[in-house]
Amino acid sequence: MTSKLPLSIKQLIELDACVRCECCRDNCPVYVASTEDSSIEFPQSYAGLIKQYNSLVKSQYGLKALLFGRKKPSEEELAKFSKWMYNCTLCGKCGDFCPLLIQTYELGISIRKWLIENNQQPENFKLIQNAINESRNVLNMDNDDREMWSDFMDSPINVYEEGTEAETIYFVGCMIAFSPTLQDTAVAFAEILNKAKEDYTILGPEEWCCGYPLHIAGYEEGLNELLEHNIELVKIVGAKKVVFSCPSCYLMWKKYYQKDLPEVRFLHEVEYLDESIKEGKIKLNNTEMKITYHDPCDLGRKLHIFEPPRDVIRSIPGVDFRELPHNKSDAWCCGGGGDVEIADESIPSKVAKLTFDEIDEIQADTLVTACGACKRTFLNAKRKYGKSYRIIDIAELVLESMHDES
Repeated sequence: MTSKLPLSIKQLIELDACVRCECCRDNCPVYVASTEDSSIEFPQSYAGLIKQYNSLVKSQYGLKALLFGRKKPSEEELAKFSKWMYNCTLCGKCGDFCPLLIQTYELGISIRKWLIENNQQPENFKLIQNAINESRNVLNMDNDDREMWSDFMDSPINVYEEGTEAETIYFVGCMIAFSPTLQDTAVAFAEILNKAKEDYTILGPEEWCCGYPLHIAGYEEGLNELLEHNIELVKIVGAKKVVFSCPSCYLMWKKYYQKDLPEVRFLHEVEYLDESIKEGKIKLNNTEMKITYHDPCDLGRKLHIFEPPRDVIRSIPGVDFRELPHNKSDAWCCGGGGDVEIADESIPSKVAKLTFDEIDEIQADTLVTACGACKRTFLNAKRKYGKSYRIIDIAELVLESMHDES
């Protein structure tokens, strides 16, 4: 067992502050899903995780431990707690409803770091670190193929090479660049950038993973190298703006990159689309759909970007926009957060059903989101549950609705 204090002083106080009121319980998507499917192993709530972790921490660092010696937790205790912790989607919803304002998202990442230091992470999580170290992307694909999605473009795209300068960089992200399920998102947003006459480039093989998968898994080693590489490229290109389709990339850049690029503006695609529509760069046709929107956790709860995607959808003539009963900061996680699929591949679709039940309730025919992980999770769950509604990224929706400006 490591002797290093596993949490900040603030987080140790948060552990003691939890009064087990269980306000987090009914707002936890994994817990709620587990009440419908007993195959999901999860404690009664995040408070249950805190209670168990508090016990483990105090056995190592509490007053009794200091006076009478540390009591090493058994391998069985650690293994069970680890399974619970890695079945958490880190969506942060419980933290928004905590009356004591315990920052459960940050606390969860710190706990995962502690588990990794004690070699108690799921075996599959080691694949994340190996893939990024070897290939600079989370899927362990040949990074030279990062731009392969551009083969499906109707118009040419500017790919970074030595000497490239551009006003804007489109940072695509690992999953959207490599996953066949998600490449339509990159194609759609790049086509929109072209139609909006944006001076932009993609980084292609020189784009490295933003580091978010390592961060939420609990790994710290290797993060700085990724950050330094991507930051240097922004400076070399001379970009004044970086745009993202992936909320997780965006969150990571806002949290860890911004301080080194203070003059560069970061925008998620929903913000770019909203601004471009309001500025008249993008003009939209009548599109008759019964649309609902799912708020991605990293974009909504963690970055508080709620209105731009709704403004974009409502700006499309003919759209019948219908809110999900749980929306904005109250939205359910799609089920794909926190790299949960790597720990237990059955959980995401079971959590996604919470959103599907609400789509059925409001009778929407199209589910729009603004996150590759959400889109992929919902598409997988759609097949499992035999749903007929369409699931698309907001960039795909906008491109379909745009006037042909050629």
